[in-house]
Amino acid sequence: MKKYVYMVEFDWSVEDGCDIETELFSTYDKALERYNQLVNEEKNNEDGWVHDVFKPNGTILKGYSVEEYGNKEKQEDLYWSCVMDEWYEYHSIIQLKKLEVK
Repeated sequence: MKKYVYMVEFDWSVEDGCDIETELFSTYDKALERYNQLVNEEKNNEDGWVHDVFKPNGTILKGYSVEEYGNKEKQEDLYWSCVMDEWYEYHSIIQLKKLEVK
């Protein structure tokens, strides 16, 4: 029987710093909770640059791209990103991936 772990990866970069933070979880639900927490923190952190990308009506400022895909109900891999179009140096990418333990 195959065994799985669920990885949540947060890849971020700004002009003066960058990091890739990785966490492993034993269940999809635990990983999903952390994934949702990170996405919400990025969108709502008034001290971060991502917060400023979203207008009050929910639309995105010109010059930025926001993508999100995956199906939570089917427990698929998930992806969310916010990237400055002209300068990739500013990016925030959050992923949830199902990985087989070998």
